[in-house]
Amino acid sequence: STSTSTSSTTTTTPFVEVPVANPSFEDDVLGDNEFVANTVDGWTTAGVSGTYNPTSSAFDGEAPAGSNVVYCASMGSVTQEILNVDIVEGATLTLSVMAGWRKDVSFDSGVIRLYVGTGEGKELGDFTTFDTVDLVEGEFRQVGVTTTFTAAQAMVFSSLTIELAYTGSSGQVNFDNVSLTYVNPPN
Repeated sequence: STSTSTSSTTTTTPFVEVPVANPSFEDDVLGDNEFVANTVDGWTTAGVSGTYNPTSSAFDGEAPAGSNVVYCASMGSVTQEILNVDIVEGATLTLSVMAGWRKDVSFDSGVIRLYVGTGEGKELGDFTTFDTVDLVEGEFRQVGVTTTFTAAQAMVFSSLTIELAYTGSSGQVNFDNVSLTYVNPPN
C-alpha cells in the first residue's frame, strides 16, 4: 500500500498504478511489418513469441499504443516478474491489456494470468481466457483480470508475475498497452 503522512494524520492512497516494464513493447525500434522473434525487452519469452510492428494489413488501427505489439503463437507466451510489491490482505490488483486478432493470421484463443509471487513458488491469483467470440478480426479489444489478496498471500509474497499467452493450436494473438492497478482495501 502507499501511505502519506502529514503531521499526525496518515491516509492511504485508494489506487496506484504498478510500474510495468516496456508496457507497450516500444523498446525495440522496428520498421513497419518487422518483427523480432523470441525476444521482448523487459519480458521473458517462451515458445513462439516476440515483438512486431503491425501495419494496416494486420490491424485496422495498427498498434493501440505506439508502433509495436507483442505476438504469441503456437502456445507461446511472455511473462514479467514485478518485484517489491507491498501485498496487503484485501487489496485488489487488476491487469488490463489490449488483445488483438490479426486480419492476416488465424486466431483460436488466448489467456492472461496474474500470479502472486515469482518462480516455482508463485500462486495463480486469477486468469481470463478469450476467443473468437471476444475479439474481432483486425481489431484490439481490452481484456482484464482482477484478483484480491488473501491474508496468507500478504504474509508470504512481495512480488507478482504477469503472463500473456496464446492457447490455440495455430495462428497467433497480439497484445499491447499492459497496465496494472493496485487498489488498497477500505480502511
